[in-house]
Amino acid sequence: MIPILPNAGSQEWTVLQALSRGESLTMLDSLQRYNIAALSQRCTRLRQKYYWPIESEIVKTSTGKRVARYWMAK
Repeated sequence: MIPILPNAGSQEWTVLQALSRGESLTMLDSLQRYNIAALSQRCTRLRQKYYWPIESEIVKTSTGKRVARYWMAK
């Protein structure tokens, strides 16, 4: 499927722009940088509704906590 652009100014748009610039994001990153708390929901929507190739993995933080990290597949 050909990816579709979400509405400009939406949270999906903001996340898509960040990932397209090569950023990788965790929920804390997205909250601090873009005031978006529901990163997993935004990425799921970008994958399922808009067909963007967003990848994720679980990473361990410096405190030992496990969190999801998202990035744009190449």
